[in-house]
Amino acid sequence: MSGANEHIVLGSLVLHNHEYERKESCMEEIGIGVIGAGLMGSLFCSIIRQIPQTKLIGVADIDAEKANSVAGAYSAIAFTDYRHLLDRDDIDAVVIAVSEHHHVAPTVAALKAGKHVLVEK
Repeated sequence: MSGANEHIVLGSLVLHNHEYERKESCMEEIGIGVIGAGLMGSLFCSIIRQIPQTKLIGVADIDAEKANSVAGAYSAIAFTDYRHLLDRDDIDAVVIAVSEHHHVAPTVAALKAGKHVLVEK
């Protein structure tokens, strides 16, 4: 169905087709890393893969088996040290999906590395 009133809803943002097409072509790909490969980290990886103009670059977890499993499922790079993930220039933003009592260190490190940060509570 095509028409002048078509629109796309992205969260709370509504873009009319002509505006979306213009903006979509101007947007650069956003590289994202996920710190924490548990249930929420895996969920965020799945969500990231569905968002246009994003690319899941890496997944970090101190448990190498978890990091490898989740990263492998999404064709990303596995890290056992989140600081190595943060060192990458192709990562613009990170999702911190570790246990709440472990939020501070990776969040502060990500901000110091100049990354955009989303912290999962």
